[in-house]
Amino acid sequence: MILPNSTILEVYHAAIRARVDRNAALSGIDRSTVARIALAPSPGSQILTDLQHLNDMEATTREAPLVTWLETVIALVGPIRQRAIFEEALAAVRTSLADSTNPPSTPSASSPMATEPKSTHYLDQPTFPFHVPEADTLYKILYTTIWDPAEIRRLLAKANIDAGNMTIRGNPQLDWHSVLEKTALKGKSRLLVNTIANDSNYEGIHPILLEHLGNEPPAVRQAPPLKRKGNERRTGHDDTLLDIVFLEQGLIKARSVVHLEVYGSERIYGTGFVISPNHILTNHHVLFDNNKLATEVIAMFDYQMDANYQPRHTARISCSTDCTIRLSDPTHDWAVVELSEPTTASPLALDHKKTVRERNRVYIIQHPFGLPKKIALAHNEVCFVDDNVIRYLSDTEQGSSGSPVFNERWEVVALHHSWVQTGSDSKPGDILNEGIAIARVSEGLMKKGFAF
Repeated sequence: MILPNSTILEVYHAAIRARVDRNAALSGIDRSTVARIALAPSPGSQILTDLQHLNDMEATTREAPLVTWLETVIALVGPIRQRAIFEEALAAVRTSLADSTNPPSTPSASSPMATEPKSTHYLDQPTFPFHVPEADTLYKILYTTIWDPAEIRRLLAKANIDAGNMTIRGNPQLDWHSVLEKTALKGKSRLLVNTIANDSNYEGIHPILLEHLGNEPPAVRQAPPLKRKGNERRTGHDDTLLDIVFLEQGLIKARSVVHLEVYGSERIYGTGFVISPNHILTNHHVLFDNNKLATEVIAMFDYQMDANYQPRHTARISCSTDCTIRLSDPTHDWAVVELSEPTTASPLALDHKKTVRERNRVYIIQHPFGLPKKIALAHNEVCFVDDNVIRYLSDTEQGSSGSPVFNERWEVVALHHSWVQTGSDSKPGDILNEGIAIARVSEGLMKKGFAF
């Protein structure tokens, strides 16, 4: 195996977003090699199967098919955002092949190198080990201290680290995960941490970062002495225990949530969900760009990973927008498209009586960044409710617009559509996510003659 599975998955997702044609990508590879690749159940999963097969082949200096595949794809896609992912993977493959075909000479016993063991410090590893407690501690320090995208880019530039292939979009956890992952691949983790430690803006965390830069990682903090203890008890005001069937019910509801590819002046991503065997509900702003309706919409069902983190068979169904002008409302940000063929996924009920109260929990099944289906389960408290909107702490991202917001009984209570910031210009408040109360959506659909 040349590349780690995480990198292969990243290349695969980039290929799907870039709409890479499989035959064109394999055009430069020997036919006998292509013939040995197993057939996958769908075109999307076939690309992942191709990548895994090429990655597992025993590469030689005369045949490196993964290099050929990446070079071909880079030439095919042109100057788009995903190109950086392919270029970095190509560089990693070439480095791996060079290391395997040019092993370092064995130092003599008298050589200084003979007595210098390879560093096992987590900052010196070729992949950032988020699973290591010390590394996870550093990760949390960075994303809770440095959250502004412009500041992250400034520090990278100061360390002379190229940020072109990193995802830095304003979500500190995701941003720093990408930064640490990509920086480790470049072999510059220690350089970045040292740069931050010596930056005058971060004197407060300077001592902690110096510990992480030491020859030995800082010891994991031990628990303080106990005053008393018992067997079990609740630790807060809210009950956080749920029946295990909650997870099973969520998986059933997830079948009705789809990823939307929307084409107009540009391609964008969104989320939607089934409200009848022939109709998908999403946001008005997903389908309309400056009041101009999209020219093509594709709904992707079962766009998600299976229990082995392999992509499931995905069904792509084209959608008609003939009904959308009539079945849409820019004020409450909802719109409907019609499937070109009926789906067997169960419609999600839009009951105008269903809602939540402040401090309740909500759960959002979504396709953030156009990625395979995800769910926001944690940090999900409701902060505000009125007749028109529900505001909550649950995380969403670009591509999540149009997602169903569920209560703990898996009833749809809102249509997610945006983030908001409370307060005023002089005294800004909290940043929250917001969904349109499902009562407003169902009410609007009935007024426009939609039959549930």
